[in-house]
Amino acid sequence: MDGTPLKTEFDEERSTLIREPRAPVQANIQSRKFPLVGCLVIALLALIAVGVVTGVVFLIRDSSKVPVKQTNISSNVDSNTVNKPASNLQDQQAEIERQKQELANERKKLDDQKKIPPTNVNVPAAVDPPTSRITFHRGSVEETVTGSVVKKRTYVLRTLSGQALSAGIRTSGNCVVFSNGSSSESYTTSQGDSSLVVVNNCSSPAKFNLTVSVR
Repeated sequence: MDGTPLKTEFDEERSTLIREPRAPVQANIQSRKFPLVGCLVIALLALIAVGVVTGVVFLIRDSSKVPVKQTNISSNVDSNTVNKPASNLQDQQAEIERQKQELANERKKLDDQKKIPPTNVNVPAAVDPPTSRITFHRGSVEETVTGSVVKKRTYVLRTLSGQALSAGIRTSGNCVVFSNGSSSESYTTSQGDSSLVVVNNCSSPAKFNLTVSVR
């Protein structure tokens, strides 16, 4: 038995045991189910609402962080662009100072070299050239040559036997003369080369003009 109350009916002919209907019990069970379903629905909606709110909060937080990062990046870029010209300017100034120091060192070296007395340089002594030959132009009997002499020089010219040779020297200060000590010389030639010797009586090289005629 399930605890349902029994009702006894008596009929004229027979007595019958009749169970009362259980409809009220089922109605109570159904009425109990409805509050449970409502609670589940409300809980589900609450969870959904909490998830939506959490997602919105995270989105807002991320969107608020992005401008900060962009601001930091832009500030870093600006600081780098500002610091780069400054560093370049410092490098240029350092290079200018280094070049100034090098110029100052070079100038000091030059000044020190000027203070050092010059060493004696052995200048090679001037020497007279070897024997020079005088040639006449075709059809000419007289020729003038120009030269310089340190101590003594010799000139030669081709002559025939029995010709009359005469020569004269023009020089500044009478420094240059012939070997006979005179500014002129003459004699009769022989076959072959005839010679004339000039001497410098001054202490320094002297220039002269020598005129020779052969007839």
